[in-house]
Amino acid sequence: MYVTGRIKDVIVTGAGKNVYPADLEAIYQSIPAIKEICVLGVKSGLTEDIHAVLTPNPNADPLETHTQAEMKKEIQREIQRIGKELPSYHRLQHIHVWFEPLPRNDSGEFCREAVRRKLLEELQQERPLFSEASPTQSGQGTNQEEELFRELSRLSGIPPQEIKEDTHLYSDLGFDSLMTIQLLLFAENHFGVSVSDQVAPTLQTVGQLLAQVRFQTPVADKARAKGRRIRSSRPYAERSAIDRWLLGSCHRVLSLLYQKYFHLKVYNQEHLPAAGPYIIAANHSSHLDGGAMISAVSEALGPQEARRMHILGARDYFFDTALKSWFFSTFLNLVPVEREETSLAGLRMVKSILSGGESVLIFPEGTRSRTGQLQEFKPGVGLIAQELGVPVVPAYIQGTHRAMPVGKTFPRRRGIEVFFAPAILVETAPPDGSGEGTNDERYRRLAQEIRTGIAGLASGSDTRAANR
Repeated sequence: MYVTGRIKDVIVTGAGKNVYPADLEAIYQSIPAIKEICVLGVKSGLTEDIHAVLTPNPNADPLETHTQAEMKKEIQREIQRIGKELPSYHRLQHIHVWFEPLPRNDSGEFCREAVRRKLLEELQQERPLFSEASPTQSGQGTNQEEELFRELSRLSGIPPQEIKEDTHLYSDLGFDSLMTIQLLLFAENHFGVSVSDQVAPTLQTVGQLLAQVRFQTPVADKARAKGRRIRSSRPYAERSAIDRWLLGSCHRVLSLLYQKYFHLKVYNQEHLPAAGPYIIAANHSSHLDGGAMISAVSEALGPQEARRMHILGARDYFFDTALKSWFFSTFLNLVPVEREETSLAGLRMVKSILSGGESVLIFPEGTRSRTGQLQEFKPGVGLIAQELGVPVVPAYIQGTHRAMPVGKTFPRRRGIEVFFAPAILVETAPPDGSGEGTNDERYRRLAQEIRTGIAGLASGSDTRAANR
């Protein structure tokens, strides 16, 4: 176990990531132009933004001859340069340069509460009244640019007249990975502009995003879907005969194994829709979970419907080699997604699967539970369900943790049970971002509603076990 900071200092980002200030301070302290840096979280809606308060090192080259304004710009450039190489949840969203020493306690450590109080006072004084006027409404720019500036303002809470082409999406507007996905979805849905996951991390400023809108030819949905190559993302009927035979053979073996060895029992199977598209959201505590759900759906709806179910699996674990990629996509119908944060490519892939009338299995915890207890859910499941507007069936898998917990290679003979709850009917998000609360709040509420449904099944299964 590694201790990287006090629990109360942990920052929970909009993407559901736990960020430790000490980690970020160590990363950015390597910049010679920074003398000292204190990272802390500031509430923004239901989550926190990552703020950094720092003092410059005036003796560092090239700051010796710089004015205070030039020092700020130089430090921001260096922070942005380092941030490009880091995951989005390790990027500083707001940077504050102070020209006086940061408060410290008697032991020489940062007095974070004193820094926070002073920062909040500064933010309260600096925040101007919101104005609907945008730079593009003064006769400059196009209607598309006006819409984009309004969306940037809506997502960030920054008045549109303060947003310029050189405004940085992460350090100036406070974007995180979830907000970036919302912005790219907006550009795709409103302008037909498709930004790949390879290009998206290179878009650091508003001007770079505008260039994509101005010069990229709109791409139709069918053209975007053509890029799919991995077999597990294709509709079952469109795969080769050998692929269908291999998948079916594996499913038959799994069903036999789970019935005979694990004595699989399925409850409330009437809650499963008779056909797709729909999403099954389940708890995750073992590598046996995917096979348990395949066997449960096969028993409830038949083998054909089970073969039309696609399982989202971690790209860095199941698809890190060509052999593993072939094996898991061929035999288990696994589709690669990023486990740390929702990606636009992953969302498109799920959309293409559901558009074909097939189903998707998601594990919203993002990784296996070490204790077998239900963990917090990533808000990505709320984003996927809300944006695609398909029913979500909460499911609880019991017994797999006892049979093969994390760290074990061979399963023990333990009973496995799968429970289903009534489907949660989801409407697509309003295209203009209207409705109750922000998109981020809607995603989180939906993720929590799904988790509550699974927690209810877990409680009911425990009661059932106690009464046996």
